[in-house]
Amino acid sequence: MTIKHQSVIDAFITRLQTITVVNGYSSDIGNNVSDWNLSKSIIDELPRVTVRDNDEITVTREIVGQFLWEMPIEIHIELKGETALADSRKIIDDVFQAIGTDITFGGLVDILEPGSFYMVGAQDEKKVFEIFFRFTATFQTTEWSST
Repeated sequence: MTIKHQSVIDAFITRLQTITVVNGYSSDIGNNVSDWNLSKSIIDELPRVTVRDNDEITVTREIVGQFLWEMPIEIHIELKGETALADSRKIIDDVFQAIGTDITFGGLVDILEPGSFYMVGAQDEKKVFEIFFRFTATFQTTEWSST
């Protein structure tokens, strides 16, 4: 993992942490955001947001001296409650609004492509819903370097 690679993930986490009602969003999902949280969900800890770079990262040499990284990034959101389905739809808007405030993340990312998103729900007594977003961040580093 390169320094820039980690910086891109950190920038996503920081951006998602801004999603609070106080900041003008519809939800407070920004209050519980982490990097690669692999622990089993505990209902009382929801909502929870996890940022992952869990797919194949492609690195190519586009120009001499530079590597081009294409890094899939997944945002996984878990929430609960009687209004979780309606809340999920608001959260989808919140995430797109937050990401769209600066799609270069201060110049770290050259291209950010939106991908798919989908919701999964359990209408049992727990009423837990999950939202999965997929983006692809493209950025450059110096060849064989971490920056």
